[in-house]
Amino acid sequence: MSEKTHFTNTPGSELRLFKSTKVLAASAILIAMSIVLGKVLAINIGDSIRLSFENLPILIAGVFFGPAIGMAVGAGADIVGCLIVGYSINPIITIGATAIGFFSGLMARAVRVDSIAVRVFPSVLTAHIIGSMLIKSIGSLIRSLS
Repeated sequence: MSEKTHFTNTPGSELRLFKSTKVLAASAILIAMSIVLGKVLAINIGDSIRLSFENLPILIAGVFFGPAIGMAVGAGADIVGCLIVGYSINPIITIGATAIGFFSGLMARAVRVDSIAVRVFPSVLTAHIIGSMLIKSIGSLIRSLS
């Protein structure tokens, strides 16, 4: 499949990707990578700052497989990661992780340029601003107030 054809999938054809064992296996690997990068290899600075690359596999899923698979990887990584580490699941933070996958895939489809590098920058920027800076911050703020 050429790069140009891959990025012009329709939403219906994107949902058929869930039936592909290669995409399911890649999604599972990306979920596992996100959990390891976010829960195991994260660097905590004080009580409020945490440096990690947990969103990188979610962004990869969204850009290469589309918004639906990006959402599934984001939600799966957050929920399974919380269960493994013993955190309670915060639905707002889960929505933030899901939004990162969705918006990275949506923007990768919306930018009509042949260069993958030109597609990735607005995808990552949009997903980070909406998912991490807005939604996850609101979820963290609500959790700290309760």
